[in-house]
Amino acid sequence: MSTTPLLSLHRSLARRHIVLLPILLAAALCLNACAYSQQGATLSELQVENPAFPEGATDAPLVLIDEAHKNFHTADDRYKPFAQLLRADGLRVQAGKEPFSAESLGRAQILVIANVPPADDGYLPFTGDEIDAVEAWVEAGGGLLLVADHAPFGGAAALLAERFGVGMADAWTIDAKRTDPETGNIAWLRFTAANEGLAEHPILAGRSAEERVSSVLTFAGQSLLLAEPGTCLLQLSEQARDLPDRESLRLPPEQQRATGVSAAGRCQAVALDYGEGRVVMSGEAAALTAQVASSPSGSFSFGFTTPGTDNRQFVLNLARWLAGVL
Repeated sequence: MSTTPLLSLHRSLARRHIVLLPILLAAALCLNACAYSQQGATLSELQVENPAFPEGATDAPLVLIDEAHKNFHTADDRYKPFAQLLRADGLRVQAGKEPFSAESLGRAQILVIANVPPADDGYLPFTGDEIDAVEAWVEAGGGLLLVADHAPFGGAAALLAERFGVGMADAWTIDAKRTDPETGNIAWLRFTAANEGLAEHPILAGRSAEERVSSVLTFAGQSLLLAEPGTCLLQLSEQARDLPDRESLRLPPEQQRATGVSAAGRCQAVALDYGEGRVVMSGEAAALTAQVASSPSGSFSFGFTTPGTDNRQFVLNLARWLAGVL
């Protein structure tokens, strides 16, 4: 088996996780190198032990998950588990079918925009009026979760992100210091307190010690630059680099250094206050949901159901913070 960064597995994997080897190898191969299809995982009813909002409360915050902009992740498909988890926490969740305006946003407390594709054939990701509407809504007290994955999704969301002082690399980010040790997949990054990848913030602290987030795993994303006052929730290391495309993930490390640019000091998730509102941006989408990927090499699950991560709690905490109860 090749020992390139793409395919290398942690040396202890065979001893400690031999049953998972085919799944992890498929993940390392397919997320970096081959065509695969993604869909939301089919989960049994999700339970939250201590929900933030009473079950069935009609005055619970309303979450709109955008579906009006050709989104790759929507509430009835790849972000269905995300929506399920928020509902289990007592939030009301609906699909947002209309362009952004004061009227369409006025009834929501949280807006989720996940992976809008770039412009093509006259299609514009967000109009200037829509960006103005989202900014005004957040400034008046709304909670925005903007998710833009590796290229080309970062480019589509860049203008909206800039309104809130966040720059998007629109790249494929790797970080040798954060590479997931379980798979050796250079695009899967693990952020922990031990590797100094996690900040101090209510989203990571939770309401109690049981809700503290100690490990977040991301699954091939881009980097973010926080230019305004805020918190780098998931901090990239001095070894992080932004690569231009998926194919660059297969290059030897010395060629990656020549091809990419440094992402040192950048983030993979940020949180900030904006006027009376709050904003969270994530440079990776799969970490916030549960998905199944299928290819000729096989199928595997990834996301907040991945063992050994606190991604599920991370999702709950960030939604609670955007709702103003954390």
